[in-house]
Amino acid sequence: MPPRIVILDNDQTTGDYDVFFKWLNWLEVSNIRNFINIAPILVKFICLFEREQIFRPGLKKFLRRVATLKQEGKIDYVVIYTNQTSEHNTVTDVSGLPITIPKLLEIIYNALSNSNLIDLTLTRPQTGELTKSFSRVFSALDIPLNKWKASKTLFFDDLLEHCPKTNDVTDAEKGHVRVKDYRTPFNSSLFMRMCRTTVSYAINKPRAFYSRQMMIDDMTVAAMSAEILDTENNDYRPKRPESFGYYMPFIEKTFNDYSHNNIIEV
Repeated sequence: MPPRIVILDNDQTTGDYDVFFKWLNWLEVSNIRNFINIAPILVKFICLFEREQIFRPGLKKFLRRVATLKQEGKIDYVVIYTNQTSEHNTVTDVSGLPITIPKLLEIIYNALSNSNLIDLTLTRPQTGELTKSFSRVFSALDIPLNKWKASKTLFFDDLLEHCPKTNDVTDAEKGHVRVKDYRTPFNSSLFMRMCRTTVSYAINKPRAFYSRQMMIDDMTVAAMSAEILDTENNDYRPKRPESFGYYMPFIEKTFNDYSHNNIIEV
């Protein structure tokens, strides 16, 4: 059986994650990072993220359907492939786990799908190359060379120019789904709530610590929010954002009746 792979880009494809970048920027300068476990706090925020439309509408249903097909043996691997880097916006919490934006999204996708959905996360290589490569995915998954050509892959990305080129693996069956980019205005109230809630999860610290740390962090957060709002274009939010449900037929067709070998634009 040839490998069957779903590949997901992150920012502007599955959601608009600017608030995550700002949250990690804040954690980089806040003393609170030494007293928290980031992963469980992040999972507690998921309902809030859904309500505030940080995720593209329909993302949870889409990921759960992919997880079901994977459990049924119709999909072999689910991969995050992003041009975000793993060198920047890295915060190490009390557990010693380095947290980056791609790692945050891996945790979130697994939580949204109620499964260990993500098998591999690839970030921009050190060479800085922006065009993504199927061969890099196959090599990272240890897929034998003789199975590359027969592989079935579906790549979701908002930037067609970053998708793998058709000659990346000669004659490979693959489809590119160009997802319309999803953007939202920066949500300063959500950002401030995330920061204040994060402080409240500090481990084994007296009340005086919370009060003092919250006062320090409130000033930092307010300054960061003001700077962002001065430069942010608040006309981003689409009037009718395209749901991920729109792309569900590509999943069903590809992994039940795969018959196309072209770039799909919607």
